[in-house]
Amino acid sequence: MDLTTVINNLKHPNYNARYSSISALRAYVKENSENLDLLNVKRLFQLLCNCLLDENWSVTQASPHVLDLSIHLPVILPHLILNLGNNKGIIRRSTLSTLIVFVKQLYSVDLILDTLINVGFIHDNPKVRQGSILVLPQVIELLPSSNTNHLFNALILRLIDENPSVVVSTEQTLAHLSRVKKKEFQSYQNQLDKELLTILTQHHPQIHAASLQQFSDMFTFEHVQ
Repeated sequence: MDLTTVINNLKHPNYNARYSSISALRAYVKENSENLDLLNVKRLFQLLCNCLLDENWSVTQASPHVLDLSIHLPVILPHLILNLGNNKGIIRRSTLSTLIVFVKQLYSVDLILDTLINVGFIHDNPKVRQGSILVLPQVIELLPSSNTNHLFNALILRLIDENPSVVVSTEQTLAHLSRVKKKEFQSYQNQLDKELLTILTQHHPQIHAASLQQFSDMFTFEHVQ
């Protein structure tokens, strides 16, 4: 199968053909990585980003492994995070697993966190917003203290989200943060400006109630609505 056919098959209506095409493309890139010019790389990423949203998980899972993510992760992350709002639980959970791998083994947590905040938290789809908030408890222990103020600011603004499910998820996440990042959270509250402090204060009862719940009960992805 020639390269043109391989690339064209990334859009094939049959998922087996799409998956086979990605496998063939991965082998081609591995053998010819030094000969790929920028135009080809950009074209490949446009197609692979579409594959990240594929309805078939085998295709979605294989897509990130074609190119060197240490270089191209900023391009691929925003598309990956959209999967956090997918209607299928297996896609959401697998996306979370991929993010955890990125954080633990491969890349700086800063890029993951910034993309969650700047893309996921403000996405037009409330399911993406909620999913992006719900993954935080899974990665929060890996976040350096220097990142927490930025995170707290973004979360507090989601307390006034127009979607009730997003608000509830935010309250639960802040409750978890107040426990695992207790010192940073207390220090942060002392520095809050009046507007953000007012928003946070209005939700204190709900946040306190959420803090009394079990972690596993609050942060399951089955709660994405």
